[in-house]
Amino acid sequence: MKHLPPVRFALLLLLWLPVPSLAQNYDTLIQSALQERNAGRFSEAEVLLREAYTLAADKREVTMLLGMVLAFQEKYPEAEALLGEGLASYPDDLQILLAQARVKSYQGQFAEAENILQSVLDLAPDNLDALNLAARMALYQNRFERGKQQYLRVLARDSRNLEALIGLYDADLSLGNRTEAEQHLALAALVAPGHVDVQNRLRRETDGPQIPRHMIITGYSASDINRPFFSDWQERFLEYRHFFDNGNQFYLRGEHAHRFSAHDTLGEAGMLVGARSLFPLEVGIAVSQDTVFMPESRYRLGVRLPVNRVLSGTSAQLVLQQGEYVSGTTRSAGLNLEYYLPGTTWWITPGIGYLEDESKRSTSTWQMGIHGQVSARLRAGANWYDTPETDNNTTADSRAGHAYLAYQVTNQWQVRLDFSRNLRQDSYTRETLAFSVQFRF
Repeated sequence: MKHLPPVRFALLLLLWLPVPSLAQNYDTLIQSALQERNAGRFSEAEVLLREAYTLAADKREVTMLLGMVLAFQEKYPEAEALLGEGLASYPDDLQILLAQARVKSYQGQFAEAENILQSVLDLAPDNLDALNLAARMALYQNRFERGKQQYLRVLARDSRNLEALIGLYDADLSLGNRTEAEQHLALAALVAPGHVDVQNRLRRETDGPQIPRHMIITGYSASDINRPFFSDWQERFLEYRHFFDNGNQFYLRGEHAHRFSAHDTLGEAGMLVGARSLFPLEVGIAVSQDTVFMPESRYRLGVRLPVNRVLSGTSAQLVLQQGEYVSGTTRSAGLNLEYYLPGTTWWITPGIGYLEDESKRSTSTWQMGIHGQVSARLRAGANWYDTPETDNNTTADSRAGHAYLAYQVTNQWQVRLDFSRNLRQDSYTRETLAFSVQFRF
């Protein structure tokens, strides 16, 4: 009997063995990638999805999955480029469109994201993924009640929808409904106990949120006044904030001012309590060392009101303040609002108030501001005020304009530039340029 050479025998044997098809390899890679993604191991999922991408003839599914995994790692330009290529090949694919909208929303580009989302909802009004994304974007813009209603709409069609259950936990927690939030999270844990989003929120409940606990802010400002002997105004401050697991905050702040060749220093301490309750309170007490032009003492109480239950996208705060100056006592009350403009990354801050000066004279006040998240890292805004200014132991009518730019350099560092112009009636005009740096750790 003639024997086959070992190499030829091995080749013939391989012909008899089952060879996995490309489809089997692709499906295996996708399932493995989903397991890695759901466990929060995004870089491992990315490797598997890139391999699946090379095998796929129809790349719609893997394009969407890979684009989202890149976005989870904040690789936004790469994610957008990949999804753009996918839409060029599959322009009507709703999942790729939704992925593109999600990536936009992660970067704070809500107007663009909502335009894409609306195009999906026009084609498929009952698409659960689209409804979930609409709800999540409402939460991103502090429209918590609107987001909650959207998530409830999803659960009415799919009672075990994981994204909606997690979203309801986030929405109710923000609205102060802790008991309801915990119930939603418990259901989510039954649906997908090992999912990274479930685990992160369970860890938050048991160990506290994994957020930076400390913040340091410091800044310097210089004022130019249209009176020569006033031109040496300079101020600097240093502030420390501590963040607690329950959302409360504590702060210490020191200010030092140089005016008229004199110096004054003010120290302040305050706290935000009941951050997750219906009526969070902010309290602050300040005292001055020299009382040359700052108050001897100042007391502040702020109460946040749950107006978002009535008007979605709105927050309100009632502020009461009393200052004890050498010249007498001043008292003020103000109602300040924040309203997020639907479908945009902009919000307005109107406010009205009342002030009683050291001469017991009463005056009404108003303010209006507009602010916007220009990009994922850049925020800009402007404010206008018509309110008496208590300064240098004298209260006088004044009007002011203020503009700012804040840039998030990294997740820890932020820099901010402010410019303001104050017209103090029958006295002077003051222009101030300020620069501050914020570090969170």
